[in-house]
Amino acid sequence: MMQIRNTAQRWGAVSQAFHWAIVVMILAQYALTSIAEDLPAGVAKLGTLAQHKSVGITILALAILRMAWRRLNKPSPPLPADLKRYERFLAHLTHHGLYFLLFSLPLSGWMMSSAKHYPVSWFGLGQPLPDLVPANETLFGVLKETHELLSTALIAVAALHALAALHHHFVRKDSILRRMLPFTAPGTRRGAVKLAGVTLVFVVASLLAFRQLLPAQPPGAGVSESGTDTAAGATNDATRGDSAWVVDAAASTLAFSFIQAGAATTGHFGQFTADIDFTATPAASGRFDVRIETVSADTLDKERNEQLRTTDLFNVAQFPQARYVATQFTPKGEGFEAQGQLTLRGVTLNVPLSFTFQPSANGRTAALKGSATIKRLAFGVGQGEWKSTEWISDDVQVSFTLQLVPRAAAQP
Repeated sequence: MMQIRNTAQRWGAVSQAFHWAIVVMILAQYALTSIAEDLPAGVAKLGTLAQHKSVGITILALAILRMAWRRLNKPSPPLPADLKRYERFLAHLTHHGLYFLLFSLPLSGWMMSSAKHYPVSWFGLGQPLPDLVPANETLFGVLKETHELLSTALIAVAALHALAALHHHFVRKDSILRRMLPFTAPGTRRGAVKLAGVTLVFVVASLLAFRQLLPAQPPGAGVSESGTDTAAGATNDATRGDSAWVVDAAASTLAFSFIQAGAATTGHFGQFTADIDFTATPAASGRFDVRIETVSADTLDKERNEQLRTTDLFNVAQFPQARYVATQFTPKGEGFEAQGQLTLRGVTLNVPLSFTFQPSANGRTAALKGSATIKRLAFGVGQGEWKSTEWISDDVQVSFTLQLVPRAAAQP
């Protein structure tokens, strides 16, 4: 019969469950970290890190429960009496070191998120956990290094712990390992078949659970050539009325082009934000709010970039930001047209914007593409000799390709 409580001969079923559940979650943590490091900035990376944080909080809770259960279940199985003094010392050192790391690693990660001003939630359920420290970029850097150091220490201590258990089992041939395994009796080999079956079920269940922690497929995955989602029951966020989006900056571009000395010259803005509320049905409606840091204009030429920042052109010292706000939308061809106000160099004028809006089949992303033509001189971009259109065209074509993610999903 399965023994629930600890005895002087072996660990009980509850202690065994705590032990092996934490082992699996630690392995999952390192896998999730590796996956997140290989992902570009975006929803998938945010989702993976959110899962990493949730598993970390679970490990912390299990560690607390395990310690409480152990204190309520005495005596615990002792170490073999014939261990040398240094072996006993190392055993106690690794045991207490593991407990320290099981507490300090999740806590340091929690504090790191707080310092980064990324509230921590537990699998998105209920209210976010309280911040442990105030938001502070310098503190975040210190905590990040601490978290990485503790992570490396856990690998070393856990490896030492596992090697010691294998040494006891295969070299010393004592009961240290078997007393933590279910369906085994110390000093015997009974229950090997049961143990193998339970191990198989445990591994399969662990793999299935880990699969649930993996990030969602990237845009386009799971979509057939006809463009329909192959997953049954997939729904589109737009059809549910979820119209709030933010920009995945790493996957988006905001470009401009103009004629210089008879040749097309292109550039882009490296820093911009966009809050997009838009729904196409039953009628096109919503709001665009785009903010552009004019100092980030890059034409791949240092001298020209510096010239753009001067008082004769963008005058970034006085007008560091341009802003476009649109609230009126009408269907136009295969897309839409927005009527919005562009504020540039302190001048605000109406600028129509043509665009297409295409949510992905699974509703996890959307693509917003469009263009507009502005008259630079109407906004004062061109003072003194730069007012001439002989060498620099007045028309400037602005185009964009924005990768959008739901605003709710973008919250870490």
